[in-house]
Amino acid sequence: MEVFFTVLVYTGLLVVVTQSWPYFSPKPPASNIFPLSEPPLVSIIIPARNEARALPKLLESLLNSAYTSYEILVIDDHSEDQTYEVANRYPVTVIKAPPKPIGWIGKSWACYIGSCFAKGDLFLFTDADTIHTTNGLQDAVTALKNTHAVLLSAPSFHQNKFWWEKLLGPFHFLITVAATPFNKPNLKNPYAIGQYLLFEKEFYLSIGGHTAICSSLAEDADLARMTLANGGQYQLYTDTKLYEVQMYNSFAEFISGWSRILRVGMQHMEISSMIISMLAVFALLSIFHESGSIIYWVPTLLTLICIGQVQQTTGNYSLWGIVFFPVGLGLFILLGVWATISQLLRLPLQWRGRMYPQPSNI
Repeated sequence: MEVFFTVLVYTGLLVVVTQSWPYFSPKPPASNIFPLSEPPLVSIIIPARNEARALPKLLESLLNSAYTSYEILVIDDHSEDQTYEVANRYPVTVIKAPPKPIGWIGKSWACYIGSCFAKGDLFLFTDADTIHTTNGLQDAVTALKNTHAVLLSAPSFHQNKFWWEKLLGPFHFLITVAATPFNKPNLKNPYAIGQYLLFEKEFYLSIGGHTAICSSLAEDADLARMTLANGGQYQLYTDTKLYEVQMYNSFAEFISGWSRILRVGMQHMEISSMIISMLAVFALLSIFHESGSIIYWVPTLLTLICIGQVQQTTGNYSLWGIVFFPVGLGLFILLGVWATISQLLRLPLQWRGRMYPQPSNI
């Protein structure tokens, strides 16, 4: 048993180091070879439901973009706050979505409505809780053209404005290590972030766009999967930070949101990804071995070093989160257990004030 545990924790350490290594040796940004003097028109489509508080920062960041050829469409998805009024204060197109048809997820319906009104050669689907960097859209369009991709996505940089968020680097690491953006996109387990999806319009329409995945609770992964299945080049952009995000404004929202994300993730996640996460957990827990031997300190300490390196580029995390790593680790395990129980009990999913039955294929 002792030998088995030792092999287990050191296997976990090997997985952690392998998945974290790109964060220690980032590649230089690709050269800008796309002639931005003739940039394509980008239609920035923003589905918004009860986003009056988030929209000002988002829209101001987009209006300050160094990229000059764009239009902004805000799709008000039957908000119960001042979303429509707030959006109308800015020089953008604001559209009230018609009633959502049966079988559609609200976000996908709003994105589809936006695509019907969009005039651009490229579509950027982005969320209201994002704040875009000045050069982000220019970098993304350049990368899309340089790589001949038809879809580009990018990982989030978490703002973490609350103290408790800053301590959760280990929590996010355990998710990132299983599905890192540095892994090559693949059909079975594509890494995609719905907060940033830049599409070639013609390809998006050719595969059916959001109509084809209207009932999906993981529209980002399914759109990436459809792109690959139809022979499209899918690019994950990791060279520079394109945007920041403040996903939740309370701990209750955090618990609800990540419970949903973990449940939906179970629909698409390969068993290998689950094993990777669990091996990382064993590496972190190694230090608590009853023998107290230095051999069991090494996996934990090296894993914490990896966490420290990864969290520098994924969000505004505090080093105190590494010191108190059992907090993030415990939260990850508790939410994982609750997500599993919810799946087994087939509880409905709540998203943006709407309840959705658990899909039969989850």
